[in-house]
Amino acid sequence: MPNYKVLRQIEHDGKIYFPAGTEGVPKSLPSGAHGKDAPTDCSGTIALTEEQAKALDLSQVAPPEKPPAKKK
Repeated sequence: MPNYKVLRQIEHDGKIYFPAGTEGVPKSLPSGAHGKDAPTDCSGTIALTEEQAKALDLSQVAPPEKPPAKKK
């Protein structure tokens, strides 16, 4: 699965993802889905399938950057 750039907070598969550089986030926060603590991730990336990414609002994730083409 490609890694998408997190643009704003997302809760996915029992984890809460934050954009890179977000500071002061505890190791877990209450889930918006079930209210129990969910681990947090401030790496700024989230692994999603294309279908999962399409289901999210466009302002939540940015497509993975394609590596520059190799010169021959």
